[in-house]
Amino acid sequence: MTDAITVFRYFGGPPDDVQKFINELPSSERARLNVKIHALRTNGVVLLGSNLLTDTNMPHIKEIVVNGRVAVRMLVCRGPFDGKTELTLLFGAAERDRKYVPKNALKIADDRRKLVASDPTRWRIKHE
Repeated sequence: MTDAITVFRYFGGPPDDVQKFINELPSSERARLNVKIHALRTNGVVLLGSNLLTDTNMPHIKEIVVNGRVAVRMLVCRGPFDGKTELTLLFGAAERDRKYVPKNALKIADDRRKLVASDPTRWRIKHE
């Protein structure tokens, strides 16, 4: 069995953008995302040979893919303290025509990853 993961989310101060994105998803997509986050917590990144995180065009940014009426992409990074047991939710985006909405979603996620890496206790909170 793989290591379980502790899930955090980027928090730059009120408002909590990541939690707001999750809360505003249609209920079916929100439920699917929550199931994947729960699977990451309990089973780690690999579940029955299937990887729960997908690569993006940026080396340190992965995505949790949820397909439904809305193509949800939760952009994440591993760590920053332990890349095997920590995951940080950085930015929620949609995907239309194989492009992120907003277009700069990967840049926002990478900027947030750098902030979290610089001071994790300031820039992230535990995702319950």
